[in-house]
Amino acid sequence: MDDNGSGLEGTSEAGEFEFLEGIPAGAYEVDKEGNFLYCNQEAAHLLGYDSAEELSQKNIYDLYFDRNDRERVLERTRTLGGRMKSYIRWKRKNGSEVVVNDFAEFVCNKRGEESGIRGIFVEATYERLFDDLNAGIYRVGPDNKTIELVNKAVARIFGFNSPEEMRGYDISKLYRYPKDYREFMEYLEKNQKVENYPLEMKRTDGEPVIISVSCHVLQNKQGEIVGREGTFTDVTEQQRYRELLEIPLGVYEAKIKDGKPIIIFCNEKFIEMFGYSSEKELIGRNIHELYANEKDVEQFEKALKEADEENKPLDYLLKVKRKASQKEGGEREEFWIKIYCYPREDEEGNIIGRIGTAMDVTDRMELERIIETRKDIQRFIHGFIAPMMSIHATSQVVAREVERGIGIRYGLEDMVRLQRKKRNTMHLFDEMRTTSEALAEKIGNLITLGRLEPAFDERHIHELTNIKNSVEREITDIVRRIIEVRKLHKDTYSKLNDVLAFIRTERRIENSRELSDLIKLCFIDLDELDSTYLLYLTQSILNKSKIAYHDVEGLRQLMMRVGDEHIEQLFEFQPTNLLDMVEDTIDMYRIDASLKGILIRSPRGKIPEVDVSRSHLERMLSYVIQNAVKYSFKRDGYIHVDFRVGGDSVQIDVEDYGVGILHEEIESGKIFEYGYRGKFSRDRNRTGSGIGLSEAKRISEAHGGHIKVESAPVGDHGEVITHNTPHKTTISIFLPIRQEKGDLNG
Repeated sequence: MDDNGSGLEGTSEAGEFEFLEGIPAGAYEVDKEGNFLYCNQEAAHLLGYDSAEELSQKNIYDLYFDRNDRERVLERTRTLGGRMKSYIRWKRKNGSEVVVNDFAEFVCNKRGEESGIRGIFVEATYERLFDDLNAGIYRVGPDNKTIELVNKAVARIFGFNSPEEMRGYDISKLYRYPKDYREFMEYLEKNQKVENYPLEMKRTDGEPVIISVSCHVLQNKQGEIVGREGTFTDVTEQQRYRELLEIPLGVYEAKIKDGKPIIIFCNEKFIEMFGYSSEKELIGRNIHELYANEKDVEQFEKALKEADEENKPLDYLLKVKRKASQKEGGEREEFWIKIYCYPREDEEGNIIGRIGTAMDVTDRMELERIIETRKDIQRFIHGFIAPMMSIHATSQVVAREVERGIGIRYGLEDMVRLQRKKRNTMHLFDEMRTTSEALAEKIGNLITLGRLEPAFDERHIHELTNIKNSVEREITDIVRRIIEVRKLHKDTYSKLNDVLAFIRTERRIENSRELSDLIKLCFIDLDELDSTYLLYLTQSILNKSKIAYHDVEGLRQLMMRVGDEHIEQLFEFQPTNLLDMVEDTIDMYRIDASLKGILIRSPRGKIPEVDVSRSHLERMLSYVIQNAVKYSFKRDGYIHVDFRVGGDSVQIDVEDYGVGILHEEIESGKIFEYGYRGKFSRDRNRTGSGIGLSEAKRISEAHGGHIKVESAPVGDHGEVITHNTPHKTTISIFLPIRQEKGDLNG
């Protein structure tokens, strides 16, 4: 085996020991049975062998004068948490004794099982050389504060003149923040050891330093903790570099290979921006594959060439595309980035690659585009709002006429019952289900009675049976199949008419009157189903026109203010039944929610009338409930709307279960910015303008209230939070119950 050696699954690469070459320090790795997997030339030299290959043919047990010493060393290493420093009596090739100081640790496979040992050893007389290593070694006494032992690396890290100067020093004074020391000790007490624990500490001159700590507690034979020992590594520079890579910019490097720019590095933000899950998915790819259009490749390369000729970096807007989604036929979503890049050159001045940053500017570009074309958009929306208002008004007239016609046709009692149902479209569907069940039962009785008549045509029995089965089948999914249900009712009416005509012309039928009466009762049910369907249809049109009106009006209001934030619209406050308003708004979205398998629970109880600007508050509630429906999980989702009254204010809570909002997006206030859409909002190509929450905030504040957003993962979600992680999200709107008298009616 050569110096590069080889190792088990889960072990370290030999290259990790390369920094020890040239000093009298042996490096090795062995499997569970003690067979060498790796050893360096220095290890062979210290033990008197001619080469690392010769030493690697031995078993580590062969190096001990007493093979039982090996077992004792392993047991002690396990007791000390898998790492230890120990003096061991080994023998050289010629049989002479050598005392080595061995720094060893267990190596585990991916299943966490011990797979071997790796270590670094020096002849005890050369132990002083380890004082000059970059890794700091330290030991703290039983009081958990007093430093008992450090090497020169630790002294150097913290700015002391020597290790002796640090002995007896209170280590807690090296922590920049006392709470960090307390938290570290609590973690160590709970887990007995730490691995690569980051700490912000300080040097003797007060300069901050970032330390990575690995240590374990020390115990005596009685199991009592007598201190701790471990290593300090100064990672200040690495941390600064990592922070650079974690800035909200995608950072990448591409190398020219066969005339193509191949990605050789990218940071987490770049990976996330393009919809990938790991660096491995992007490394080695031609960066041109990320462009949205092939023609952009030529244009971008031309711009690069011009920038190179002028010897300046390139600042360029480019349309690119994300990784294809997992859904069936998933397309790669396109978005805009701003690239800032410059060339990498070799020693001869030849361009061998590019280094650059990428920023997602899709939302910003959209907002800038709106601002630039604000006047044109305003003219368009002003032209559009009039017919939209006309459609909304016409829908209301049609709804009233349909209701009036039904009232004339069926009388006051039936009309009152249907009017009571119509405010909630789902109640209309319940009415249709109930009536359909009654219709199926009557058709069943018709079939039973028809079978008793010898003269009754078997073809009609078969047809009636098919009708009954179809009615029963459609009952379970009326909402989703309303058009098919409507057609079924018309077909049923026609076929029952055929059966009735047969009964009236066939003189051999004895119970013709009873059969005819049953069919007439079926006609009554079908007429009621027809009326209920018309009520649903008009209410649905009314709801859809209202949603469209709110959306257009919200956009018009936004256009009035973009670039002119001082412009304020008049808010006309008047006492309003908030419960009715919320119920009407919920009803606008009940069908969409039901189609996703989501139940919207309405608020219960009584609340006082609240002074609000009705048109504005309706629009705000529409935005909030629409978002709840849009981002709730299908089938598993739910929406709860509740009121709370406290003192002189009322709180409206809209809670949903589904796609979450990141904590940093809430804390930074980004979700309230015009045009901003959350990180998870486009997980399944959900459409949106990014103005709903910003408008809700503006309207609530215009009422003298405010809005609050909470979103937290539910259940065991693991370490990585994605758009698939279920969240409970609550939008809370706080409004004063009464406005100042001077504010009422404008």
